[in-house]
Amino acid sequence: MTKTVGVLETEGLARRVRDAEDGRIVRVEATTDGKAFVLRGRSQRVARIGRALAALDKMDMTRLEAAIGALERLVADLERAPAGASTPPARSVRSRARR
Repeated sequence: MTKTVGVLETEGLARRVRDAEDGRIVRVEATTDGKAFVLRGRSQRVARIGRALAALDKMDMTRLEAAIGALERLVADLERAPAGASTPPARSVRSRARR
């Protein structure tokens, strides 16, 4: 982790900030350039996904639309799971899809 933060600092994308109350604690913050870098990457990914979706034929788009409910439930399960927990079993997503 230290090496990764060091690279981000060198690139001007992050900085270390020592805690004012407990000097043993060091937080890592994104710089203005780091935040802009993340937003650019997100915009590029959204555009790429948009182009890929536009290239799907009608049948594939129909299949994808049919899967949206299951994907949303899967994401919700993952968001509720504690950090580091194993992913919920696939059957939990399928069993709710049958309701």
